[in-house]
Amino acid sequence: MRKFLSLLTMCLLTTAAWAATVTIDLTAQGYTNAQEVTTVTQDGITLTFDKGTNSNTPKWYDSGNAVRVYGGNTITVTATENIATIVFTVTQGDNLSADKGTYSTSDHTWNGSASSVVFTQEGTSQVRIQKVEVTTGGSGETVVAAPSFTPAAGTYYSPIEVTMRTGTAGASIYYTTNGSTPTTSSTLYSEPITISATTTVKAIATLDGVTSDVATAEYVMGTATPVANIAAYQVVEDGTTVVFSNPVTVIGHNGQNLYVKDASGYALFYGSPGKNYSTGNIIPAGFTGNKTTYAGEPELAINAYSNFQASSGDETVDPETIQVADIEADMFAHYVYLPGVTLDKETWTISDNSGEGQFYSGMGASGINSVDPSKTYNVWGVIGSRIVDNETIYRVLPMKIEEVGGTDPNPTDGVATIAEYLALADNATFTFTGNAVVTYVNDNDKRYLYIKDNTGAAMIYGTGIANDFAQGDVLASGWTGKKTNYNGLHEITNAANLSKSGQTQTVTPAEVSTTDVTTSNENVYCVLRGVKIASVSGKNFTFEDGTAGYNQFNDVILPSDLTQAYDIEGVISVHNAAQFVPTRFLTEVSIPKVADIAELLEKESGVTYEIQGDITAIYQKGSRLFVKDADTYMLVYGYMEGEEHQFTNGDIIRGAQASWTTYQDAPQLTPVVSTFVVAEHGTPVQPETMAIEELGTDMIHMYVKMNNVDLVNNTEDARYATITDETGDIQLFNQFGIEMPADGNYNAVIGFVSVYEGTIQVYPVVFIAEETPVLPVGDLTGDKIVDVEDVNAVINIILKVKTQA
Repeated sequence: MRKFLSLLTMCLLTTAAWAATVTIDLTAQGYTNAQEVTTVTQDGITLTFDKGTNSNTPKWYDSGNAVRVYGGNTITVTATENIATIVFTVTQGDNLSADKGTYSTSDHTWNGSASSVVFTQEGTSQVRIQKVEVTTGGSGETVVAAPSFTPAAGTYYSPIEVTMRTGTAGASIYYTTNGSTPTTSSTLYSEPITISATTTVKAIATLDGVTSDVATAEYVMGTATPVANIAAYQVVEDGTTVVFSNPVTVIGHNGQNLYVKDASGYALFYGSPGKNYSTGNIIPAGFTGNKTTYAGEPELAINAYSNFQASSGDETVDPETIQVADIEADMFAHYVYLPGVTLDKETWTISDNSGEGQFYSGMGASGINSVDPSKTYNVWGVIGSRIVDNETIYRVLPMKIEEVGGTDPNPTDGVATIAEYLALADNATFTFTGNAVVTYVNDNDKRYLYIKDNTGAAMIYGTGIANDFAQGDVLASGWTGKKTNYNGLHEITNAANLSKSGQTQTVTPAEVSTTDVTTSNENVYCVLRGVKIASVSGKNFTFEDGTAGYNQFNDVILPSDLTQAYDIEGVISVHNAAQFVPTRFLTEVSIPKVADIAELLEKESGVTYEIQGDITAIYQKGSRLFVKDADTYMLVYGYMEGEEHQFTNGDIIRGAQASWTTYQDAPQLTPVVSTFVVAEHGTPVQPETMAIEELGTDMIHMYVKMNNVDLVNNTEDARYATITDETGDIQLFNQFGIEMPADGNYNAVIGFVSVYEGTIQVYPVVFIAEETPVLPVGDLTGDKIVDVEDVNAVINIILKVKTQA
């Protein structure tokens, strides 16, 4: 009996340790350039690529040797066993989201347990994928996923840092670099390892005595072909990896497009160099890239491992003045100035007295989407190319657009200090030629970048504008922006070409008192010491002397104990009047607890509590996250940037901290963002089926499904529509910008109940088309019953067949 139990235990451990990894190499599928990619199957794993909501389908391109998946496209990964881990080898642009499990865009890894996972590329950018590695394990098995490596195995031309991770929480990783098979006696992985010579890395993951398969990655340190300058690079064969022996100067950098020049010519580098550059920056020699041809012109494919270094200095870059007729092949990648042109965005045409040509977005020009074809403009930009009907077409990609006859929004000499910027008229655009240091970046809300120099303070505003910066970073000169007045607060919008100079400074908050909270000190990073808060109402609070405060950032906790004095760091802001925005309480703030959302709503508005019960995420879009606990549906409102704060239906949140406030007479939660993370993935919330007449104000934020409805879109405002069932009608408001279907009957509409100015409405998220009815066996006439008419139909078929014979 003991032998049997021992054998059984051994079998169970063997099963628990079982896992299989399949790597689908998209670079080895034999695709031709621009070929559409649909389905790839290998060893029980199937990848299905679909265009989704985009008009473009996923395609393979030789430039970059990857499948390009565009915004709105989907990738479905299916397997015959439960999938534990999916790792993508991505060369650029990962903005994928998964319909289940958890996905990290930083290391391109999905973790969970499912036989099918659907990935959607969010936004308008594209992701380029070379390989997909899928680790599977049987349903109900304990699987330790083999480690994955970032970057992936391959050939590199400068030293790299390799990161290892496993999809199994709590597992330890052991590795070797001499080609031997690792064991638990090998080196324990704790931090990235540096690879500077050809090396084979092997690794295992272990947890509770269970060991994963061995993961292997061979890193080849290649030798690039030296090129002396741009002209020399442009004549080497496609597919050659080159290393530049001389520096180049940046003309413009936006997204994946990096236009450069040197004394020998002009060039386009395409990809993510891992650095942000501004016009005039000098990129030191030593960077590498792969010579390709795209749209009829040489293109250097680059990535974060191409050894691009921070700018070594700056030089003046002057554009060449040309006419539209000069937009030809010999001007490719040149920096140009076209005075007095007309722009028609409907047809993307640019014209002047010399003729008509094309322009397009791509270099971040402010105002490009609002040009008026009845006006004339001065345009600065670069010349790019594209393929139309197998012909290379050249067009200007604007970097700056200025209306002729208006006030010059970009002074020739720029502004060298923040004081000079503050002296500009509102809505003026400018080039900042001095240096400023970052004083504050919020960890969660990356729309605010606070800066200063020795003349004043300012704030740069824009979605994700602060992603690449930290306190103390000195900005490189040459960035551009627009001075905007928002309810009395001066902020810099439309910022472009922001980058680090490579220098840092120690930043210390200014010591101030509440009497210094004035408009003249807007955007100053400071500290208040020994102050008391008199009252709290939602995000608004008031100090004892009446000075106003506003809890702008959702990871700051306002205190419930108003008898205590606090030391508080923050920034001085303006919203019609000066107010203090806290960034950190230096004095500890205690957090009271409540059992659930319902109990929180019974507490004072604006006071933060920790919710002890589990909360389940339902749907997230932008600043809105709909959730539910055991008894209450709720809207969590606040910007939560970062992959750790992205949720799918069924994600469990534990230990959430939040306060509540009201909007349109409905309650909503204001989150402490750092506490809103996924604890585990549970059962997705299903919508509650309701008749339209049942929807009321007591159901605000409820997740509902309305069956058999007729949809009529509002022809005057596409954001609105009306749905009707047999009990009544209700207004839809397209809050989330989904693609609204055509008028007609739908099997169901799923969405969230809301209220606006006292009127109940629904935010739709899913439309389910009417399904084709399933007819009874033998129903040949389609009347959903089997009767004599079906018998007659059979006789007619027999007679027809006999006649034809």
